[in-house]
Amino acid sequence: MVAGMVSGGVSVLSSLRGATFIWVILLVLPQAITCFGLDDVWLLFGACSLLFMITQLSSAQNAHARFLNLVEMDFRNQALLESLRTSNRELESARDEAMRAAQV
Repeated sequence: MVAGMVSGGVSVLSSLRGATFIWVILLVLPQAITCFGLDDVWLLFGACSLLFMITQLSSAQNAHARFLNLVEMDFRNQALLESLRTSNRELESARDEAMRAAQV
């Protein structure tokens, strides 16, 4: 159940890297520490919990990087779109001027 909560939180909070890290650590680390304090059978579960925590933190880092890249690309696309609009207006103006000159 904790694994599902952690994985869901990683996907929802991925835009906020710090919040995602805190979410993962606060949900998984206490469980892992508790397992290490129990008998030998639970050591493997504690180790798997730590491995799960590491993979989720890595996943959160990658998702955050993808989010930042997406936002950056959106800003670049907006600038490119504005540049294309400006060029289109200039071309239309030059075309209209050439058409007027041809009529004279």
